[in-house]
Amino acid sequence: MYSMTWEDAKKAMSEGKAVKHEYFSPDEFFRMQGNQMVDESGQPVARWYSGELWQKTGWSILDDKMDKLFGLNLVAEGNSSLRKEFKGG
Repeated sequence: MYSMTWEDAKKAMSEGKAVKHEYFSPDEFFRMQGNQMVDESGQPVARWYSGELWQKTGWSILDDKMDKLFGLNLVAEGNSSLRKEFKGG
């Protein structure tokens, strides 16, 4: 499940996907907003990656089930950004 490298994760984010690491808590993920990498709350995380061994592997794409769990609809806009739309209810 968590078989992607950091490079794979960055590529997936540039394609409009959200990613998470196997050591993240269930509600944590990274995504692109415009040309900036942000966390689940929209906070910039550009300096988060420090080349630690554990950061280089263990990534996966956030699947549709997780999107529904968080009440999010992650919609790609262009090549590298996402818009977070909250589902009303």
